[in-house]
Amino acid sequence: MISTLTPLDKGIRLLSNANMALASVLLLFVLIFGPTSFIFAVMTQTLGEYLGNIIEMSLGTRASTYTTAQPTP
Repeated sequence: MISTLTPLDKGIRLLSNANMALASVLLLFVLIFGPTSFIFAVMTQTLGEYLGNIIEMSLGTRASTYTTAQPTP
């Protein structure tokens, strides 16, 4: 409720700084207490796969086979 009592630019800055602080704390918590080696292993593997397939995936022109509408009985 502090952001509602301050002017708009200061309130947005306050919320933005609070959000960055919370994100940093969450990142540090996950890196310290989480499966850090697994996170970095998966990150490097998926980054390599992404960079290896980026041209093929970005130039794909085939139609999608997924539909969202369900037939009504």
